[in-house]
Amino acid sequence: MTFVNPSEAHAPAPSSKPASLARTMAALKLTILRNSIFGAKARSWWSILAMTVTLGGSLYTAISIATTPANHPPVVAAERLTLLLTSLFGLWVFGPLLVGGVDDSLDPTRLALLPLRRSDLRKGLVIGALLGPLPLGTVIALVGVVIGFHPEMKVLIFTVVAAILALLANLAASRALSVSLAFAGRSRRGKDLSILLASLGAAAIFLGTQSLRFLSDSAKAQILRSLRWLPSGQIAQAILELRRGLILQPSIRLIAISLICVLCFSIWLRGIDRLLVDPDSIRHTAATRSTHVHSLVPKALRRWVSHPTVVLASKELRYLSRSPQRRSSLIISVVIGTVFALLQSMRYVTGNPNAVFGAVVASLFGVHATNNVLGADAASLWMEQTAGVRLKDQLIARSAAASPNLFIPVVLAAVVLATLSGGWRQFVVLVAASFALIGLPLGVGSVISVLAPFNQPDSTNPHSNKRANRGNGGLVSLFAIVGIASVIVGAVPPFVGLAVAWIAGNNLFLLLAIVLTVPYSLLCWHLGVRLAMRLVRNRETELLSTIGGRRAAV
Repeated sequence: MTFVNPSEAHAPAPSSKPASLARTMAALKLTILRNSIFGAKARSWWSILAMTVTLGGSLYTAISIATTPANHPPVVAAERLTLLLTSLFGLWVFGPLLVGGVDDSLDPTRLALLPLRRSDLRKGLVIGALLGPLPLGTVIALVGVVIGFHPEMKVLIFTVVAAILALLANLAASRALSVSLAFAGRSRRGKDLSILLASLGAAAIFLGTQSLRFLSDSAKAQILRSLRWLPSGQIAQAILELRRGLILQPSIRLIAISLICVLCFSIWLRGIDRLLVDPDSIRHTAATRSTHVHSLVPKALRRWVSHPTVVLASKELRYLSRSPQRRSSLIISVVIGTVFALLQSMRYVTGNPNAVFGAVVASLFGVHATNNVLGADAASLWMEQTAGVRLKDQLIARSAAASPNLFIPVVLAAVVLATLSGGWRQFVVLVAASFALIGLPLGVGSVISVLAPFNQPDSTNPHSNKRANRGNGGLVSLFAIVGIASVIVGAVPPFVGLAVAWIAGNNLFLLLAIVLTVPYSLLCWHLGVRLAMRLVRNRETELLSTIGGRRAAV
């Protein structure tokens, strides 16, 4: 008689064949994506909405590009195909660098301790990079390209190969750039330079795509000729030549793109091997000097300098120059905000000095810093709370340190517009009013910072996405929209006063309106901080746990 352990009665028999690595890596990536969508009940709907919008936009693009050759002249069809592939290329290459890193669900540093051979690790990273909303959306759009621009059946396989190369070229260029900038990021100047180049590249693509409708036909043709030198442009040219029945020329283009893909993949995978040896080293760190504040400040002012809020503000301003995450956030806000404001105002700048006032829209790209003042450097927030520092002082100090993200883009865009239009009087009024009203977005941002905070740790890992798999992207975006709407509503009273004084043409009234804006702005800041304190009262530990303060401090 054989006795069977009840706990093993229904256990499956051990598999004699181990699961393939590709299947395991794919299952790991899909499981992480599923958990990021359905893991947090309170925020899962926003993740589902974001993914729905992404895939819905890709489906709309696929349908639109599939019907382009039949509904538009050949020149327009070629233009739309080139712009589509170039936009996808720019989204892959520059998008991850602007949102905080590529998808880190299969971060190589997390897999380094597993018993994987180097070839297995590389294979897993490639498989993980090809799974997700962005790759799926790209595939959907490329299917529309194959349907719309398919040639005769005998050469259809070449168009399919071109579409596959488009996906691989986007992936290879994105990862090769990220790992290359990682080595530059091992010094502070190199990190700032890499963020600046990424921001300028994204801004150039955004400015180019948005300004096409204002250009002449000859200028558009010149831009399209320049875009054809990119890998995406070469693939678009190959697809157009295949549709005309050519074989030799598109084959040469596709072979060249294949070689570029091999080179970029080699840079990426070899770079990962080097980064895993010492992934978080920061070299060329400048020596620091310790200076006693009391020796530099007159005795009558030492009491105010020692105030907790002033001390915290000075610390936060110093962090602004030393923290990689904060410096990169400031660079992105300045570059993208300035370019966006110029794009929206340049069409009105000729002969109209009032176009300078359009520079105010540049501040929209800095609200992400003021809306998450607690999530930036959560480790020090935890230590300050443990030391007994009031959350009110922390909110005020961190908001003041985040304010450059708002007014620096406005000032830069206003300088360019005033130079082009001669509206220097408008420049003075705009800059003075922006400084006077700065307390309004800081007050709104204080409230949002306690309603929808998220952790933004400093990291030298180029594959780390600071918002990945947290399921809060939609919630953060929603509160950002609500915050912008609140700022617009709150700015109505001072705007009316400034508009009346400006129309009256009396400089004294205009100065009085700006001066009266200052106490109104400070009152909004004060009320925002008080409301934030009321919302977080007796919930400080929960707030710190939400932004991962304890984990960041360890």
